[in-house]
Amino acid sequence: YTEPTSARIELCQNARRLLERVLVGPPTRVFGMRMLALVMLLLGLLLAFAPNIVRQVRAASYVEAAVTAHRGYLDGNHGLDLRSSSPERVKAWFTNKVPFHFRLPSPQSGPNGTSTYRLTGAGVVNYRGSKAALVTYDGTSGKVSLLVASSDFAPVAGGDEVRLGNLTFHYRANDGFKVITWSNHGLAYALVSKVSGSARESCLVCHQNM
Repeated sequence: YTEPTSARIELCQNARRLLERVLVGPPTRVFGMRMLALVMLLLGLLLAFAPNIVRQVRAASYVEAAVTAHRGYLDGNHGLDLRSSSPERVKAWFTNKVPFHFRLPSPQSGPNGTSTYRLTGAGVVNYRGSKAALVTYDGTSGKVSLLVASSDFAPVAGGDEVRLGNLTFHYRANDGFKVITWSNHGLAYALVSKVSGSARESCLVCHQNM
């Protein structure tokens, strides 16, 4: 979210004052002046809140892209360029393939010393004219995919928010899938899984210590 600038705040205040003078003035005021005041007020509000609206739209677009990539993976239409269960190999493979320093959330072992989900591979997908990283997992409840992009291209916002530690997770249901997004280290993450699984279960892919 981008805070309104002082210029936007001043514009809103001026529009409000003009609106008050016109609406409480004598009945001989020109009707057009009242309409102008209303237009200025609406314009001020639009300028003040437009950045947040744009951010919400772009965040929803990133969720759509993550669901599309996940569906393509499930249907076999998006083949993996790398098949590996090694986090180190996946990290190294993305070097020079995406325009950002790729970071893979490292799942920690559960109480029995084993991971709930197993890393299976990686690929590269297009997003808004740039490259994004797609990482896939297998688990007892089905396949899961993780889309990773630069936060400059993929803001994270909207949905049901849950804060855990220093991270804020955003939960959405989209076209039969559950999508959890969050940002960290300048990267935007979108985790997609089947909607029947629990949110906590999906988080275990990357945050098993939670």
